[in-house]
Amino acid sequence: MGQMGASARGCYDRALRNNSNLAGKLTIAVRVAQNGSACSVNATSDTLGDPSVTSCVLQKFRSGKYPRPRGGCVDAAVPISFVSQK
Repeated sequence: MGQMGASARGCYDRALRNNSNLAGKLTIAVRVAQNGSACSVNATSDTLGDPSVTSCVLQKFRSGKYPRPRGGCVDAAVPISFVSQK
């Protein structure tokens, strides 16, 4: 899941071009199926307040491939903090 969080940084970096003060946190809820694909992805918390970043991040998590869980689906909450590296 860490790889998905790292790829989400690109979504944030694009938004920083329009708003250099953009900062906040997203928490993404992911349900991973037995085959390693995401069956559901939702933002459960969003203090960033930029819908384009949230949408982009959700798409990254939806299209990601995950380790296959043993014994059925697994639910995970992934907190991501976005802070400008000025």
